Amino acid sequence: MDTKKFISLLLFFIIWVGLTGIKSDLVYLFFAILTPILVYYFAHRLSLLPKKTNIHFVKSIKYFFWLIVEIIKSSISVSKIAWRRNINIYPLLEPIISGQNTELGVVIYANSITLTPGTVTLSTEDNKLLVHALDIKFMRDLQDGTMDRKVGEIII
Repeated sequence: MDTKKFISLLLFFIIWVGLTGIKSDLVYLFFAILTPILVYYFAHRLSLLPKKTNIHFVKSIKYFFWLIVEIIKSSISVSKIAWRRNINIYPLLEPIISGQNTELGVVIYANSITLTPGTVTLSTEDNKLLVHALDIKFMRDLQDGTMDRKVGEIII
């Protein structure tokens, strides 16, 4: 097994444990080993795994931690809106033009928007994303382009 295949399989294991938690029973252990192997096998057979990695590894780790901070800040903002006495929100549905010129960059950007509370990417077409924002503040944050630039930095 070459290095890329091993790393892909390892990532499937990490995702499985991250989503299900760590348990000590035998049935869990069986599925914790079998499921990632089956997912990897079918993804490989269906040619769903990328042939070439276009992501700068160190910069992507830095982006991951930046995104976690943004998710926390956005969660706090959404919570403040939800706990107001008079909820005055101005939801928006607007297209965002991404600076990404690869499909991978657009996918990472669209998923990052959706992961951030208060915003959802509804559709993508080329580098145009249709985004719903809970309030105008969330849309302004997207329109300033910081997230788009940061995604662009991790794509090689």
